[in-house]
Amino acid sequence: MMVAIARPNGFRDLTRIANVAIWFRGKRRGPCPLEVTMRGYSPLGCLFSILVHQILLLVVIAQATASPVLWDPATGGNGNYYELVLDSHTWLLSDSNAQARSFLGVAGHLVTIADTDENAFLLANIIQPSPVKRIWIGLTDQAQEGTFAWVTGEPLGFTFWHTGEPNEFVPGEDFVEYVRDPLEDGPWAWNDLPNTFFNADHGYLVEYETQVPEPSTGVLMGMFLLIGLLGVKR
Repeated sequence: MMVAIARPNGFRDLTRIANVAIWFRGKRRGPCPLEVTMRGYSPLGCLFSILVHQILLLVVIAQATASPVLWDPATGGNGNYYELVLDSHTWLLSDSNAQARSFLGVAGHLVTIADTDENAFLLANIIQPSPVKRIWIGLTDQAQEGTFAWVTGEPLGFTFWHTGEPNEFVPGEDFVEYVRDPLEDGPWAWNDLPNTFFNADHGYLVEYETQVPEPSTGVLMGMFLLIGLLGVKR
């Protein structure tokens, strides 16, 4: 499944539209100041301007995040959902925001990658089609320099570093991202960065561990009992 994500140009275009100007009686009425009546603004035109502005801002926000993508167990997946969030923040704030997000009643966390299969799924369905060039993941050596660990505490059994990484090129490169190589058309892989190194091309990837648990023996017995009673009534 390919994830559908709005392109950054679309965000800029919508933002321009959101800064809508209302023309009233031949005069330009922009997004209204508070002193509506004092400055000669029409209250009705001003209310309409604010309403349109807020609706279009909601459209921008809605398009800024792709819908979570399921790694379907029917195709060998783990049953988890993954969501690319196109907000540019520090790694620490992205980590906090990921934990505050939820899907199907399950709290998220920055993505952890267990093996080559999971990595291949993410690359094909989320990373490579994404409009951003850098994506934070849930790997850090902040606690102990040189010892990278997942935010969930699960073992680090798989890595996918760019050649020469991690390298602590500048002090504080304790946080990991997916990034394309400097040639812009090369492959994606991991790189370590300082917490505060981010720009408009950054996003972060959230994982929701939403596997459906196996029914307990009691639940199964109850189902069979109910079926049996319905059969007797017939």
